[in-house]
Amino acid sequence: MQIEKNIPKSGWRPFIMLIYGMPKVGKSTLAAEFSPMGADSSLIIDTENGTDEIACNRIKVTNLDELANALNIAYKSNFNNIAIDTIDEVYHWAETAAVKMLNAKMKTSHTTVEEFGYGVGYAVARTMMLSVIGKLHIFKSVGKTVLLISHQKQAINDTESEKSRTVELPGKLSRMLAASVDAIALVYVRRDKKGKLHRYMSFQPYDQVDAGCRLPELAGKDIEFSFHAIYRELTRGKVGDKHEQQPDVMAA
Repeated sequence: MQIEKNIPKSGWRPFIMLIYGMPKVGKSTLAAEFSPMGADSSLIIDTENGTDEIACNRIKVTNLDELANALNIAYKSNFNNIAIDTIDEVYHWAETAAVKMLNAKMKTSHTTVEEFGYGVGYAVARTMMLSVIGKLHIFKSVGKTVLLISHQKQAINDTESEKSRTVELPGKLSRMLAASVDAIALVYVRRDKKGKLHRYMSFQPYDQVDAGCRLPELAGKDIEFSFHAIYRELTRGKVGDKHEQQPDVMAA
């Protein structure tokens, strides 16, 4: 064990990013081309058949075992971006696996994680999910970027005056996942003065919004929803430029 001086990297470098938003805003389309080398260098691991209408490289998976095999293939491949679309479905598989494992261990016949007392079912499913996410960091060591896609959970708070916008995962897991990735971006849509819709992604954290970024070039920013916008920010190295206005999120 020794003290070392860390010098953060700059420019384009491998990272793990989670993007989430309402359905049909283009998250899967972004995943198909999320690479400086273009679409040919990006691979989508499709968990819920969301890529059928998209030109892309993909592996379809239907359970945790198939996902593990797909990640092994992706790790050994020449693709420099790996996307999982969506992690919401991966968590559903984790719940199913947790129920099966606990039933065998406890000699029960439950069908959902809720039926196990003291939150045991949720805890086991959460551990399975975080085990999958934890293994993704090895992709960064071989120069691969990882993109995780999730749906948006939107709820009105007690006063019905403000909407929370969070990842479509149980609260505790959502917070733990946020801590394990390098960036979280909320995809939203805004109308201009002429009524035209524009898509953006926000890395600005708010009390009611899951967002943030460890990469200083993106931290605190709202940018155009595109790979090229992310690439521009990272390669020109401009830090800051925070926006004061909170995103006016609209479902497209």
